[in-house]
Amino acid sequence: MILLPFMDFNVFHHLSSTNWLFILGTGLIHTGIVYYLFFDSLRQLSTPVISALVFVDPAVAILLDTIIIGFQPSTLQVIGMILIFSGMLYTLAEPKKVA
Repeated sequence: MILLPFMDFNVFHHLSSTNWLFILGTGLIHTGIVYYLFFDSLRQLSTPVISALVFVDPAVAILLDTIIIGFQPSTLQVIGMILIFSGMLYTLAEPKKVA
């Protein structure tokens, strides 16, 4: 709502009904339902798992973008993904027991 005054609505005039169908599908299915499932599952998940899931989302988006449409991530993005996955593994790893 805050960015609404800055939107250029002229870019939407040439979209076909198929384009609008994909936009609605992305908004409802890939965003709405997934966010509902994620926030509904928060009660059953531990804090480390929740933090890992929150931070892995951008890295998975870049990975899927690379696999599906051939996006070439920058070096900084690759380093960021490696750091995210490394931090996730570190967070979810069982601590070593000191005897």
